[in-house]
Amino acid sequence: MITDDPDLKSSTWKVVYDEDLLKFKDGFERCFRVRYNVFKYCSTDICVTIDGSMEVTGSLDEIIGKFESEQHDICLMPHPLFSNFISEYKLWIKARKYPIENTKRFFKLLADAKYDPRYKGLF
Repeated sequence: MITDDPDLKSSTWKVVYDEDLLKFKDGFERCFRVRYNVFKYCSTDICVTIDGSMEVTGSLDEIIGKFESEQHDICLMPHPLFSNFISEYKLWIKARKYPIENTKRFFKLLADAKYDPRYKGLF
């Protein structure tokens, strides 16, 4: 568990405190910093990332075993509700009260990268 809270404890997870996350102004930026730099925190060749919207209900041994035996490079979980960023952000704005300015900034980054936000590739 990666955190910016030095007092966080867990009886389930190894807690890794990363002070560097404090330089990012909000939780969303911190989340993405961790999500796209997972091997900064990993001490193995295989890293499973799980965010707060997911729940582990059983052992991961079978999927990790398959990953190893078949020598896969990556495993992705399709988004359970949406296939594109447009649908996702509309819900964030409505349900999470996500700031419009942050949304505009994100879609500008996509446009600058020539990424089609309607592309069905949300994982």
